[in-house]
Amino acid sequence: MISGSFEGNIDAKRLEIVAGGRVDGDVTVAELVIEPGATFNGNSRIREAQAETRQAAGGKKAAPEAPAEKKPKPAPEAKTG
Repeated sequence: MISGSFEGNIDAKRLEIVAGGRVDGDVTVAELVIEPGATFNGNSRIREAQAETRQAAGGKKAAPEAPAEKKPKPAPEAKTG
């Protein structure tokens, strides 16, 4: 959270610049919040969620989710009459 002035590059999960805060530099974050009254002068790059998951797994690529299993619909019952 930035409430004063910061000059330089930031690499973080989340950055919040509150009213009255100022950042001059480039940021790479997963979540960026800039309140009204805050100043941001630089470039922003949003980190993808997969990259976060990969870092949490020790640099290994996260396994893709298995597709939902499709259950066959039961055949309609034959009417006897």
